[in-house]
Amino acid sequence: MPVVDVKFKPTERHPLVESDGVFAVLQTILGRIVAVGLNVPDLPVAHLSSSDVELNFRIANRFDTGKKDLEIVVLANMYPERADDLQSTRVPSMAAGIRGALDLTGFEDLKMSLYVHLGIGGYTEL
Repeated sequence: MPVVDVKFKPTERHPLVESDGVFAVLQTILGRIVAVGLNVPDLPVAHLSSSDVELNFRIANRFDTGKKDLEIVVLANMYPERADDLQSTRVPSMAAGIRGALDLTGFEDLKMSLYVHLGIGGYTEL
């Protein structure tokens, strides 16, 4: 299950009151974009749907040091098939989908970063 953390830093052009708008756009598209971007069709354990993606949203605070208006971090399980083309294909494709949605909804001037980290992890429910 990929986890996506989204941090929005309000700006003069997009003040705090617009955070709900940014988050609403991203909440609608991020699950699907990440699921498609990280899906590995030939590996059943790495099949993803948008409902498999957990989304977390927060407003940047005065202690955050990030330079971008919008920072998106994706954490997902590492599979060699997923890692092979991560930087060359998967990340650019996801970034283009996110940027396209933001551009269509009035947030085209937000400076954005997308970081995808693949690692070894475990999960359980209690």
